[in-house]
Amino acid sequence: MYAFTTANAHFVTDRLVVGGDLETSDTDLALAQLQELVAAGVTHMLDTRAERSDQAVVAEHAPEVAYLHLGVDDDGQGKPSAWFDVAVAWLDEAMASPNTVALVHCHMGVNRSPSLAFAYLLHSGMGIRAALDAIRSARSIAVIDYADAALTWHHQRTGASASRRTADRAELTRWRSENNLDAIEVVRTIRANEALMEAARELGQGSALLCDADRRAVGGCWLFQVSSEWADSWRADWDADEPWLLPISRHRDEVMPGDVVLLWEMGPRDMAGLFGYAVVTETGLNTTRPRRWDEPDGPSTQAKALEVEPLLVAPEVLLTRTLLKPAPALSDFELFVMPNRPNIFKVTHREFDAIAALLRRRAG
Repeated sequence: MYAFTTANAHFVTDRLVVGGDLETSDTDLALAQLQELVAAGVTHMLDTRAERSDQAVVAEHAPEVAYLHLGVDDDGQGKPSAWFDVAVAWLDEAMASPNTVALVHCHMGVNRSPSLAFAYLLHSGMGIRAALDAIRSARSIAVIDYADAALTWHHQRTGASASRRTADRAELTRWRSENNLDAIEVVRTIRANEALMEAARELGQGSALLCDADRRAVGGCWLFQVSSEWADSWRADWDADEPWLLPISRHRDEVMPGDVVLLWEMGPRDMAGLFGYAVVTETGLNTTRPRRWDEPDGPSTQAKALEVEPLLVAPEVLLTRTLLKPAPALSDFELFVMPNRPNIFKVTHREFDAIAALLRRRAG
C-alpha cells in the first residue's frame, strides 16, 4: 500500500485511510498534503473534528473529493451511537463503488478517527483483534480511546447476546493490556514534533530572515542562554501575549530591534540546546535580576535588558548541543567557547544557516 510522505495519514486497508488533519499553519503544505491524498486515490474524506473543518478548502482545491464533516470533541467521553450510525452509513454507501478510497481523519489521528475506523471494520465483518491490529500496525500512534464506544455501538446494532458482549469486552481489554499506549505521552510527543516542524519551517530559510533580496545583512542574530528552571517558566506562559525582558551584559550596544534571538536551555551536554526563538522589539531597557544566576532568590541588582516577543517556545529542546557542536560552521560558535552561564551570545549568519539546516534535516 502507498506510504504517504507529506500527508499525515496511513492506509489501514487498501481502501480505508486513517490520519490527522491538513496542516493548519502552512497553507502551501496543507495544499501539498491534499494533492498527495488525491494522487494516492482518496475519493472521500470524513472529518471527525468538532473544532475545525476543511470543507471549503477541499471544495475549492479538490472538488472531486466527497466530504463529510461529522465533528465530535476529543474529550475522553463516550461517543453517541448516532455518530457511528451516520459515519458508517456514509462510508458503507461510498464503499459500494469499487474505486472508493476513504480517508477518516481527526486532528492528530490518535483517538477519534481510529475509533471510527474500528467501528467501520467491525461493521465490515473484521474481528476485534484483527481490526485493532490493522489500525495500530498502520498507524503506530493510534490509541483508539473510543474503541469501547465503537464496540458498544456494534453490539447494539447487531443485537449481540450478553455472553458475546462479555467475551468481546474481555478481548478488547486483553488487546489494550498487550498493546498499551499512553495517550498523554503520545500527544506530548506529537506536539513536540509539531514544534520541531514549525521551527524548521520558520527558520528554514536560514539567514534569509536576516537579509534583503540581494542577500545584504539587514538584521542580526543572537542566542540567549537560560537555566532549565527559567526555560520551564517560559514554556508555562510563552503564549500569554506579554513581551519578555532579557537581562544582558554583553553585546548590549549591538542588539537592534528586529534582530532574532535563539533561546537556549542549559543542561547536560545531551540535553542542553535550542528550544525556541524570539524577535527583539525594544532595547536600552532595565530590569531587576539576581546578582548570581544560580541564586534566583538571592540578592538582586539592576541590569540592562532587551524586550523580546517570543515566536516559538517548544516543550522540549529542538536541537541539542551534542547535535550542533560537530558542525564545521559552528567551530567558532561563541556559545561553545564562553563560560556556561546565562548570557547573550553572538550568532553569525553562517552559523544561523548551519543551525537552520540542522533543524530542516531533523524535521525531515
